[in-house]
Amino acid sequence: MKDTQLTLREVRGPLDALNKNLTSKDAKEWLSALNKFLRKENPWKEVVKKTKKLLKSLGTVMVPATKKFIFKDEFVKGKNDINWTGENLVKWFSNIVEEPIEKTKFRKSLLLERSVDNPIIKKLGGRQKVKAYFSQILSLMNNVLKRDGTVYIFYAETDVFSKDEEHLAYENEKGKKVVLRAVFVHWFVSGWRVDASIVESLYRWDVGSVVFSRNSC
Repeated sequence: MKDTQLTLREVRGPLDALNKNLTSKDAKEWLSALNKFLRKENPWKEVVKKTKKLLKSLGTVMVPATKKFIFKDEFVKGKNDINWTGENLVKWFSNIVEEPIEKTKFRKSLLLERSVDNPIIKKLGGRQKVKAYFSQILSLMNNVLKRDGTVYIFYAETDVFSKDEEHLAYENEKGKKVVLRAVFVHWFVSGWRVDASIVESLYRWDVGSVVFSRNSC
């Protein structure tokens, strides 16, 4: 059998280092670590990995006050340089009618990591703060958004469409039961493409997408 007994020369260095640490200013921490080691426990706290930053602020933009807005009159193919609207967008928002809205400051945020919607919404302050109105989205499409293929993400409220969505519903500031949806816009060849998705989707938005929110923490 191989001799596993350590020589004095082999243990002197670690023992000297231990004695030095037990008489240093961090002696209590070293003693606590030693006791845990003797109990065969992990003597060191787990290192918390530094999470990567999700969003980078691109500044703010002021959206002017809007007039009464009827979705089905404005978000249609052939108007406002729109060349395609998705099935979800039409199904969820076609009955939207918005009253005039005062001028509102929006924050632009660049997505630095691929992400589903909920972490983005949380980072930007929650459902009540991220939502936009379609009159404001259209104003940004006409005056701010770049026509270069960048994906722009907004969040907008709709009615509850089925019992399956009841658990996703919440009351907005007007006391109405609503569901938050993701609305995405990008320029493709010669016009805007606009669609919507549920925020519980497992789809991850790509790095480089730009998120607009009414308010940000």
